[in-house]
Amino acid sequence: MGAAYPTLYLRATTPDDSVDANALASAVITTESFGGLVGSAAGGAVASAPAILGTSTQTGLGLVYLGLAAALVLAASLTRSAASS
Repeated sequence: MGAAYPTLYLRATTPDDSVDANALASAVITTESFGGLVGSAAGGAVASAPAILGTSTQTGLGLVYLGLAAALVLAASLTRSAASS
């Protein structure tokens, strides 16, 4: 998804005959489609969270965004430690 864009951009803008334009276009379309599907599913889960958790809308969405922030901090920490290894 989003993580694939830098690689796809570099391949698209670097003169190289190892990947033809059709394969590159297919990779971009697949990435866009998969990203849209995952984004829609995540959006539905976030919107449904208050009902699933049995809380008010404000509390449920707050918990979801707090969990998302924790996941992003964890991912950044893991990325940083992997990069320094």
